[in-house]
Amino acid sequence: MSKNFFKKEEFIKFLPKNGVNSIDSYTNYVENADKYFRNRLFEIVENIFNAKSLDALDELREIGEELFEIIESVSKTHYRAGFMKYLDFIEKEIALSRKITHTSVPLEVIEEINPKAEVDNIGSIHYNCGKVRNTLYNRLTTQSRYNNNDKIIFPIRFIRLVFSRKGKEESFRNIIKKQIDDIIYFVGNSPKKIKDIKELKILKDGTVFIDQEKVNTKTDLGELVELKVNKKDNLREIVIDHVQSISSILESLDKEEYPQFTLITNEFRKHANGNLSDDQISLLSSLIANDDSFINKIDFEEFKKEFEKINAKVELQLMHSTYNSRKGAK
Repeated sequence: MSKNFFKKEEFIKFLPKNGVNSIDSYTNYVENADKYFRNRLFEIVENIFNAKSLDALDELREIGEELFEIIESVSKTHYRAGFMKYLDFIEKEIALSRKITHTSVPLEVIEEINPKAEVDNIGSIHYNCGKVRNTLYNRLTTQSRYNNNDKIIFPIRFIRLVFSRKGKEESFRNIIKKQIDDIIYFVGNSPKKIKDIKELKILKDGTVFIDQEKVNTKTDLGELVELKVNKKDNLREIVIDHVQSISSILESLDKEEYPQFTLITNEFRKHANGNLSDDQISLLSSLIANDDSFINKIDFEEFKKEFEKINAKVELQLMHSTYNSRKGAK
């Protein structure tokens, strides 16, 4: 039996302030989305809210992205839109508590609906292109970049929420999808792009193949070696690396050329208790994004141009997490 719509009245009040005019339609979208989660969506969301875990909320968002790609329904785009808006609302509610945790919340009941991967009879793990792209999408949209040296910051969680508040979620998604298309990986010495992949396969010994071609990774020293992972960690060991570090890109930005991002940076620093941290960025992203007086100061079209301008400076590649960590420590 389906649990009652968690925080329905609060969600209804949230919608008109976040780019939605058709309130009844969106509540119906969420209720229909619940059916595809075996009527467990509201129970899971309530557990995540009680745990105050944005990590679990991000994981649920990723599962939803995959689920609404594979279901057979002419209305699946609407259901996904309602589902994503509902999670934005829950994110705000968690932020209002001014406390977030990294507590794990069991999601097995809905992971069974759309298994993460297929394992063949010789132990190789197969991920289709949708799973790979959604994993990369989730990483790019949850990992904010910041500094404590008075330079511009890049709080991607906040950026996503600004697009959502303006009812421009698809515009944001298209920008990130284009960025994913351009992520490179290496076969031998040759770079290839993610946009062309059909499948990623991890053999029993950890060797990685994309479309039947063995994949290499750059090391922290820039050498190309075979990309090999521990089977138990699967995709977690394959990370997105910034060819030029994002910190150096942000440090190179002239604040006068990025007035919207400078405005945002100053607002985050104003609210920060001392230096910024990962948890502070996550918490402040939703709080500031739901501050009407501040959001009204942002020129959205100029903000979008600056966002795209910064993204155009970024070159991304797949890398083993070990080399990525070593590179980041230098």
